[in-house]
Amino acid sequence: MVSWTLALDDPDLNLATGGGKAVNLGRLARAGFAVPAGFVVTTDGYRSVVAVAGLDAVIAAALADLGTDPTPAAAERASAAIRAAFAAAPVPDPLAEAVRAAYRTLGATSAPEQGDIAVAVRSSATAEDLSDLSFAGQQDTFLGVTGADAVLDAVVRCWSSLWTARAIVYRQRNGVPDDAVALAVVVQQLVPAEVSGVLFTANPLTGRRGETTIDATFGLGEALVSGQVEPDHYVLDGATGQVRDVRVGSKGGRPEQALGERQLFALNALGRRIEAEYAAPQDIEWAWHAGRLHVLQSRAITTLHPLPEGAPTDSMWLSFGTLQGMLDPITPLGRDAIRCVAAGAGRLFGHETDPLALPYVGEAAERLWIRTDVALRNPLGRRVLPAFLSVADPSARSVFAGLAAEGLLPPAPRRVLRRTLPGLARLLRTVAPRLRKAARDPDRVRDDFDAAIAAYLADTRAIVEETAAVADPFVRAAARGQAMRDCLGRAFPTVLPFGAAVVPLPVLALRWISTATAAPGEAGDGFTPLALELTRSLPRNVTTEMDLALWEVAATAAADPASRAALAGTPGPKPAREPDLDLSDR
Repeated sequence: MVSWTLALDDPDLNLATGGGKAVNLGRLARAGFAVPAGFVVTTDGYRSVVAVAGLDAVIAAALADLGTDPTPAAAERASAAIRAAFAAAPVPDPLAEAVRAAYRTLGATSAPEQGDIAVAVRSSATAEDLSDLSFAGQQDTFLGVTGADAVLDAVVRCWSSLWTARAIVYRQRNGVPDDAVALAVVVQQLVPAEVSGVLFTANPLTGRRGETTIDATFGLGEALVSGQVEPDHYVLDGATGQVRDVRVGSKGGRPEQALGERQLFALNALGRRIEAEYAAPQDIEWAWHAGRLHVLQSRAITTLHPLPEGAPTDSMWLSFGTLQGMLDPITPLGRDAIRCVAAGAGRLFGHETDPLALPYVGEAAERLWIRTDVALRNPLGRRVLPAFLSVADPSARSVFAGLAAEGLLPPAPRRVLRRTLPGLARLLRTVAPRLRKAARDPDRVRDDFDAAIAAYLADTRAIVEETAAVADPFVRAAARGQAMRDCLGRAFPTVLPFGAAVVPLPVLALRWISTATAAPGEAGDGFTPLALELTRSLPRNVTTEMDLALWEVAATAAADPASRAALAGTPGPKPAREPDLDLSDR
């Protein structure tokens, strides 16, 4: 059965019939939030007009020449053709009458003394305001529409706005098929706001959860959303509502502050309640009128990188992949393997932990993350971790230093340090003898290190090969999985005692060389270019050895006429800048 219109709080409203905006508003209304009364012209209406007027063919023809990366001019031409066809298309009488009747009912219910009430007519696409794509601003909104015929005309213009140039390009760039979307229209009583704006329950610029940002202006918020006015900007602590920063904008010639402390507190509380309803950070449009706060829209903030599940809002995480130079997602097997290795490291400190329940390792966006705020609040970790990051990831070190300067990393109580001392003492007892030996005879310790790694690898191969004798394939697979888990768990206990003895002394030497050779402007946490060049000449430098091996391959190929001819005739990827290559002297 066709439903041309549905009440905004109708429980039957869903994404397919009402689009993302209507579904979110309906959910908020049913949850008790102050959402202006209204109704939805369902996607049945859009599809009916498209079918009756034969607009599918018009749309297909207009999009046919766009290609995979349409130019702005081509998208505008396609949009103009489609929107003109919508404007000329007849609206079936049953649909038109249903829209007029719903508008009259809304007026009689919401403001019976006014007659024709002013409404906001807003597009709501089936691919809009989703958890991963917002489509914000892609379709049209019309404010202050009065009268049944004017509302019907605005509905038609909303339908055609599914085909604005920006919407066409946005869908194409995000892989949303054009034939998979339809458009509903939300019609709501207009809130004649004294102040309106946008609220984010996480800071969209810094990514900080637990921080509320509010942009506010006088009057209706359409000018703010469209970027026509400079709003006031407020930053609040989400947990307490305390104002952290205020920047007063011109707001079209009204420089006084738009919001008071009481209003800011109420907005922060509203944002936290809506965030709790969706269990995700939200982008919320709101309006103040006659002392009451109204919710005009809420959608997920799609620009935030996801946090590991269950991560506290004040936690800080460092990308494991970035430290290792792996920017792509890590496979599930790879993530489990790394977890097993990390769990093995805990044994050096006297901790036995399930690899899948590590408290300081999380997963998000198919990547592994290391929780760092606990270490940075520890008096000892506050000294050790930045020193490590100055070598491993100087940019992360700078970020953490900035957060500490802002007071977001208060030191933990001294008792926290006391709890970590036994584990550190246990590790030190293992490392100290090798550290003394490394200072006296570094080559011998390096040889011992290489021998330990070779023995570990041989032992791992032997354990895995033993499982091949298991006849049942399912039991064999389980045995191999357990074998690999055990072997990976022994990786850190094998490597770290040697690494902790071998690595510090060369790093200190490199630091000393950098300090001694630093030119003006080179001082800082990094190593000087001259120091790095010097270390490349040392024996057993794997990077240098690989470079020399590649040089030998190039020299051999250059000396062999057949190899030179084969390489010269083999096309390679075109570099951004053509290098000046001449193999004749190499």
